[in-house]
Amino acid sequence: MPSPDSNTDPALENLLAELVSIPSAAPEEKALAYFCADRLRKSGFVVHLQEWAPGRFNVIAQKGPASPSLLLSSHLDTVPAFNWGERNPYSLENEGEYVRGLGVYDMKGGLALILRAITTLKPSAKMGLRVVLTSDEELISAGTWAAANAGHYGGVVLAVVPEIVDTPTTISQTPFTHEPLPIVLGRRGRAVYKVSINTPSIHGAEGRGMSALDVASQIPAALRAISMPAHPRLPAASAFVRRITGESQALEIPTQAEVDIDVHLVPPHTHETFGDFLRRELGRAFPKHGVLTDEPGTMTNDFL
Repeated sequence: MPSPDSNTDPALENLLAELVSIPSAAPEEKALAYFCADRLRKSGFVVHLQEWAPGRFNVIAQKGPASPSLLLSSHLDTVPAFNWGERNPYSLENEGEYVRGLGVYDMKGGLALILRAITTLKPSAKMGLRVVLTSDEELISAGTWAAANAGHYGGVVLAVVPEIVDTPTTISQTPFTHEPLPIVLGRRGRAVYKVSINTPSIHGAEGRGMSALDVASQIPAALRAISMPAHPRLPAASAFVRRITGESQALEIPTQAEVDIDVHLVPPHTHETFGDFLRRELGRAFPKHGVLTDEPGTMTNDFL
């Protein structure tokens, strides 16, 4: 990501270096959650650590009235440290106009901005300030789903999320070249769906028939062939297969399989209406197999 201007705010780059030094690849966000909670308390926030699963935490912080509130939000987790070679992914490195470290772009740079901003932003009698830092975004955003279900976004009138820009012109740029950085008034929603596949039982020695795994293996190509819903200001909806499970339980071809489909969806779709869309499109490709269901507890709230 572009390097912070240390001439005007050296504390920002120091803070970013400290955040990068704390490993937080999902599902190991606990240490970073505690670090952020401590900083928020020292800045006068009332802080709640929401343990939505064993050892998995969201940080919920409030200063001033709960409603209405301005929300500053970030996710805590990063992807794992892939392909770093001899570099230390947990050490912030300056490379000319850019800094490198695991998660600085997605999204510890944004997290640093939030933790720096709260030292100067003040709530008023008419407007509170809330910070929600969630876990599991790099997996299936179960932390955000848990925060929403617990009501932690209630009373929010405006949310500011300093995350990767999700626009048609920037989502595929390498390197990122937007100057100045755009502000996007909205972004795609996310949902996870489960396809359950059932096929007839056939003895494995017969060497014939289509198994449930045969059908499941064709779904990625079927998804690529679907014309996904578009949006004038956001990238089109997209979908990929994140998991396929199934096996033979005896000397027969596999008769059951499950496929998890991870989707980024666009307005006006909700996870219910997009599920109907997928069910219809996949039904055309696989008229004899498969039942699409929402996987309980894994859909993020739509268009937060």
